[in-house]
Amino acid sequence: MTGNVLREDYPGHGLPGGIISKWLRVLHTGAVFGLACRVLIVMIGIVVAILSITGVVLWWKKRQGRRFVQSRRKPLDQDATI
Repeated sequence: MTGNVLREDYPGHGLPGGIISKWLRVLHTGAVFGLACRVLIVMIGIVVAILSITGVVLWWKKRQGRRFVQSRRKPLDQDATI
């Protein structure tokens, strides 16, 4: 309340855990290198989303293919045992 300086915080100074924590927070928010870094982070996020969606689509197609092959084999296997 008196206006006295209670604490000075210099970037890169302090305990190692505090420095790492500050860098991780800044990196996580994308505020390290400005707008270019934020745009890059958004693009990487979009790529991750697209890869996730295509992975599910490929899995689904392979699953359908396996089910089709299995459904075609069952009648042949049953005829062979008769």
